[in-house]
Amino acid sequence: MGRNHFLDRSRRGRFTVPVIALLALGLAGVLSVVALRSGGEDAPAAENESPTPTESSAESNSVVPDEDVPEVLVLDTVGTELVSGMWTGFDHDLTGAISAGVEYWSAYSANLDPSRGEALGAVIYSESMLAELDAEALRAMALDSRDEIGVPAEGEVPEGTDLNVAFSNYQTYGHSEDRVNVLLLGEATVYDDGVPQTSPVLYPLVMVWEGGDWKIDGFPFGDLDYEALLADPGSLEATELGWFRLTR
Repeated sequence: MGRNHFLDRSRRGRFTVPVIALLALGLAGVLSVVALRSGGEDAPAAENESPTPTESSAESNSVVPDEDVPEVLVLDTVGTELVSGMWTGFDHDLTGAISAGVEYWSAYSANLDPSRGEALGAVIYSESMLAELDAEALRAMALDSRDEIGVPAEGEVPEGTDLNVAFSNYQTYGHSEDRVNVLLLGEATVYDDGVPQTSPVLYPLVMVWEGGDWKIDGFPFGDLDYEALLADPGSLEATELGWFRLTR
């Protein structure tokens, strides 16, 4: 299946976006560079650090998945505005929040262009998170992902090398008109010389309505056993674990 990689810093020591990525097949290094420390034995204790955006913005402690959501949610495939190839401006409802989360994190977590990462990050995060993330931090995910898959920090990505993240299942853990705690289940695929290597991934996102659009305002929420929820997207196991389908 997969292992829980839940670390706090990139190898460059920069603050990067905290997420939980559950990966297998050797892909752990690709996205673990953007994970938040789990507090496990392998994670060094952080000293004299101020609270991260995750700590300040994850307000909900709900650990029970919502039942009042569609078993099959039809995503909005377009918003009202394109930013560097990513749609923004989704409807102010549950579908819009989840559509925004899928669109934002599919684009941002799979991006290998640091300049594009900065542009995307500037529009997907809430004001409180952007106050903690400078331009270098917004570019860090792309740089670290390039490093992990053996692509130089500068220059074009070699032909046949790529990273793709796609989501097909979801759960919510508390939702209101202006806030949705959503788990996304999908697959991350690394292409090395055109050869794909795929693993399941799971991400929690806190989506908030701010400034007339949905924004990411944090990552882990509640006291969930994320690894226990990992399954192959769309599988019978995923259904038994309470995952609902996303479709377009």
